[in-house]
Amino acid sequence: MIKCAVGTDKGGKTEITGDVISGGSGVRSSGNSSVNVHGSIKSEEYGIDSSNSSIKVDGNVTSKSTGVYGENSSISVKGTVSSTINGVNVTKNHGDEDDVVNIEKGIKVTGKPAEGQRINIEALTVNKEKSKGKLNVKVNGDVESRTSADDDSIRVSGSGIVITNRSGEASVEVNGNVSAYGDNKKRDNSYVSGIWIIGEGDKTQSTDVTVNGDVTAISNG
Repeated sequence: MIKCAVGTDKGGKTEITGDVISGGSGVRSSGNSSVNVHGSIKSEEYGIDSSNSSIKVDGNVTSKSTGVYGENSSISVKGTVSSTINGVNVTKNHGDEDDVVNIEKGIKVTGKPAEGQRINIEALTVNKEKSKGKLNVKVNGDVESRTSADDDSIRVSGSGIVITNRSGEASVEVNGNVSAYGDNKKRDNSYVSGIWIIGEGDKTQSTDVTVNGDVTAISNG
């Protein structure tokens, strides 16, 4: 069963004048739809789950899972994105038009995996596949990933920014600090990275990354 507070597809424009509060996902949108939320989003699952859409939020996005997931979408959040697994995860894999993602007041992910889990806590994930259109991501404010564990069966791993570019052009700009913290009190198995950029073989890729601030990665354990 798919649970969401606001769901739309096949075009059209949806205006929400207040907040979106959901026990599932907040906003799920596809099919060249447009959704404007003039308040904030609070959800148990995805705050925003967007495919081929335009999403604008005037407030914050707070999720107990992934804050913002976007595929071939333009997304604007005027507040802060806060979550427990992924903060903002965006992908561009088709289309000639450029996708623009703006987060105005930073991203903060604080995660504590359950026993036996292997989860990489990522604040900002950017995936660029083959397409003529560019993917441009801008964050004003800090980008922070913080993960911890109390059990020695758990691998603690996290990243501030992860960029995978297999083909085409993408840009990431952060006007703030980028940080990743990993803390496992019982085992020496914390793996963290401030910024991790991944290409593929000898394929042409171009990613412009600008951080107007500090980049920090600290592993305790």
